[in-house]
Amino acid sequence: MDAKMKPPVTGKQRAVRIPFGYHHRRDDLSRWKSKLSLFAIIFTPVVWLCWSLMAREQGNAPYSHGPLAIVHATWENKCEACHLDFAPIRDDTWAASLLNKWNPQSRPWDHLADEKCEKCHPGPEHHFRQIAEEVPSCASCHRDHNGKLASLLRMDDQTCTVCHDGLAAHMKVANPDPYKDVTRFDLVHPEFRSLKSDPGTIKFTHGRHLMKGLKSDKPEDKVSLKLEDLSKDDRERYRRSGQTDADLVQLDCVSCHQQDSANQYMTPVTFEENCRACHALTFEPGAEKKVVPHGLSPSAIREIVEGTYLGEYVKDNPSLLQKKIERLPVPSLTQPASDSVEAKEWVNDRVSRAERHLLTVCGHCHQDAPTGEPRLLPVKPANIPQVWLQHARFDHNSHRNVDPTKPAIEQCNVCHAKATTSMNSQDVLILGRENCLECHGPLSADGKRGGARADCVECHRYHRADHSIRAANPLKGQGSPEAKP
Repeated sequence: MDAKMKPPVTGKQRAVRIPFGYHHRRDDLSRWKSKLSLFAIIFTPVVWLCWSLMAREQGNAPYSHGPLAIVHATWENKCEACHLDFAPIRDDTWAASLLNKWNPQSRPWDHLADEKCEKCHPGPEHHFRQIAEEVPSCASCHRDHNGKLASLLRMDDQTCTVCHDGLAAHMKVANPDPYKDVTRFDLVHPEFRSLKSDPGTIKFTHGRHLMKGLKSDKPEDKVSLKLEDLSKDDRERYRRSGQTDADLVQLDCVSCHQQDSANQYMTPVTFEENCRACHALTFEPGAEKKVVPHGLSPSAIREIVEGTYLGEYVKDNPSLLQKKIERLPVPSLTQPASDSVEAKEWVNDRVSRAERHLLTVCGHCHQDAPTGEPRLLPVKPANIPQVWLQHARFDHNSHRNVDPTKPAIEQCNVCHAKATTSMNSQDVLILGRENCLECHGPLSADGKRGGARADCVECHRYHRADHSIRAANPLKGQGSPEAKP
């Protein structure tokens, strides 16, 4: 048959020529892949080892995730300062997970590195009701090797909400107060419990003290305080621009509230520094020089008053100093001289009047001043909080220009709106969480609300160190229910 007439080969015939086990045969490409993989497995550790030996002078660079924070820069080349051999420094790594699965009961490696942290950073536990097994290691939250300018205190909210979102399940002892879960400041966050009530015992109304002359609108309040009513030094201290001595005293926020040396909190308000100029503790009406110091016990005040009136009596009766005292054989039978009895009666009468007057003077401020008693009795401590947000930090200096177009007193009103009108000493003059959300939260679509940071660590601190005053003595009250975080 002619070759040109040969029938064409079909697809089925071509398929029969392909061996069924062709995919099990190793070709050149497969062999090269295997060789390269084996080479990589052997060569990589060799390269890593050589690089490690060469880089020992550069701070063990191959083993480091990055430079240490500037506060730990001293130990940049001393890994052993924080790390332990074959012990994970964090309990959220794969190595820690494997060790926990291998021996979940006894965990000798757990938190071993924390001891090195605590040599420089001693501090109490986070909360006396915490479950110890759930507490992460130091490095699990405070992660270093993120650069020299990285903050070890700036942690993700997830670090906090892993427990605080469902807080009751992470407490070993029941809490008499209902637990408040937290997910995000602008979504699920309780109101500030420190602002529920005023623990102070002083009768003081901000609204009246911000009025001209410190005179209220009550009909019985007829006295207005003028600058000429103050001492010379106090007159200049409270004088405002353009005022004369005949003008009324006009106080504002900064007249009493001054920032501390760190410009974070306000210094405590004290009687001598902030009240004495207008509220002198005179023990005789109209006698400006007859005053007693503030803060003394009733017995100490009585000694001062008795000494003052006894000196006056002797001064008015100088003949008493010239009389001779006769020695009698039986002292127990001696009778006091008539002039000494007269002096004692005169002094006691003046002291009794002074105490009754001081009852009224002290009662202007102290709520529990006994009005019906003829003598002074101890009063309750003022108990004025120096830090109102007991469970968070607040920096007045950072909030000083919330609205630079307004004068100082109106800027204070952004957070203390009731100060100029409050006539109740029990009013808490700090606005709550909703007012904070005006700045601290996600930026709104119109750009008028939010934008400032609102993460947990912006206001809160771990280890019972919420604000600087408590942080100054972090070990005080460690583990006690009386010192709640």
